[in-house]
Amino acid sequence: MKKRILIFSKLSLALLVGTFSMAATKHTGNTVFALGEAGNTRSKCHISTASNSSSDNSSPSETTGNGDAHTDVSVEYSDNTAPIGKANAKKLAQATAEAGKKVHGFTIDPGLIYAQWVQESGADFNANGTLNNDGHNLGGLSAPVPSWLAAKGAKTGSTHAEGDGSYIYFPDYKTFAEAYVSGYYPAVPKALKAGSKGGNGDADITAFVTELKNNGYFTAEISAYIPGVQSAYATFYNATDIASDIATATGTGQSSEDDICGVVSDVATSNLQDIAKNMVGYFVGNYLQVHNPSLVSSKNDNDSWSVSDVDKNGSTDCSGFVWTVMKVAGYNVPPGMAWNTLTMAEDAKGDQKYLKAIDKSNAKAGTIVTAGGTGNAGHTVILAEDWHGDDTLCYSMGSDEGVVERAYKFVMASHPAETSTFCVPSSESSKGSSSSDKSNNSSEEESAKKWIMNKESRGSYTARNGRYYGAYQLDLAYLNGDLSKENQDKTAESYMRSRYGSWVKAKQFWESNNWW
Repeated sequence: MKKRILIFSKLSLALLVGTFSMAATKHTGNTVFALGEAGNTRSKCHISTASNSSSDNSSPSETTGNGDAHTDVSVEYSDNTAPIGKANAKKLAQATAEAGKKVHGFTIDPGLIYAQWVQESGADFNANGTLNNDGHNLGGLSAPVPSWLAAKGAKTGSTHAEGDGSYIYFPDYKTFAEAYVSGYYPAVPKALKAGSKGGNGDADITAFVTELKNNGYFTAEISAYIPGVQSAYATFYNATDIASDIATATGTGQSSEDDICGVVSDVATSNLQDIAKNMVGYFVGNYLQVHNPSLVSSKNDNDSWSVSDVDKNGSTDCSGFVWTVMKVAGYNVPPGMAWNTLTMAEDAKGDQKYLKAIDKSNAKAGTIVTAGGTGNAGHTVILAEDWHGDDTLCYSMGSDEGVVERAYKFVMASHPAETSTFCVPSSESSKGSSSSDKSNNSSEEESAKKWIMNKESRGSYTARNGRYYGAYQLDLAYLNGDLSKENQDKTAESYMRSRYGSWVKAKQFWESNNWW
């Protein structure tokens, strides 16, 4: 698994947690005053591309705020207990990340949000009781109150010690979170996008903090700000009761074991979602309405494929992308990529040789949606999350931008959900899939698997490094709260097959990149 390798000694971690100092911060036109430094570390969250995130650094007016702000952002959080406390702050961070994902179009790591709030408000979120508790302001947000926030009950609060600005007091934590992620403070979505892409070492947190600094969120030195964010980040994914905390920290507590392991069900197969996610950024500049497997892979379409067999710079279109994802997942697909958006829908509602139509109310992450006719008249996507209306994120190949992750309403604007066909691989298609929950490995495969386990954890099923856990150092989000040896083995097997196709290939990748 791709991860930051950053292990603290007990002494260094204690020193980081014990650090707290006040630091004034400013943003031109959107003045923000941060509260300080505090503390923890690690890791990556995937992703994305795309976006409607704010990019304008222009000064907002006092009444309207930043013109790029998403004034309709809604954070699903209702508890107003103050001080908020660590557990509720995690829930608020997760809800904020989900809201930001919907309005900005890219996946956000909630750990970054939580860590930055700790940095500003202290480990217990009450470093400044009046501001953090009464004003419900965990980020030290300060600026003229725009009309859309005033309408929600936000108002000007206490002045800064510097005497050149005032904090915003919010009526509740929900409103604060909506202001934080809306884009009214352009530094925030920019930083969250930069920090949620994944990377080695401290790349994620460094990128996150650097964007905050460069866009005026704080005035302290970056080197003084990063350790506190690192320390707090580790606490988000490394709670004392880790098993019960995973659902809060990752938002995956409702997922089933079948979903995580790519087992075919009547609803959907999330291995399609995982594979599509791994292909974000593929085929950029190479949109082509010509179907030929040789344009996306050097492997024969009769062979088994893995993501590593797909040419990132290959050429295809939307239905070719879906074909490729299904091929990598091991499902039967028409030879020679011989389908389009129209014939996909016809098959799903008719013969069900490859696809089976389902009601959109049952659509989960990994569900395929196809609509319209052939060529430019049609389009098909793969859901990146459970269906919840037009804001549902999808993986789409629809232009020279390549594979992107965007909301349904943007990529399927001409195809209302009511007239589209929601479908999953049919039972006939699944007969040709290789079983993702069975190993049947050769001695060479087994040797490569044990090699990876030794490199990752020395074979320990309880090894922990931030949000990475167990023998294979799997992302906790993949384990869905089940830390058992059996689930680790099953999940690792599924991940290996969807990404590499074999343990030998996974080992080869590890040897070149120091992660898998």
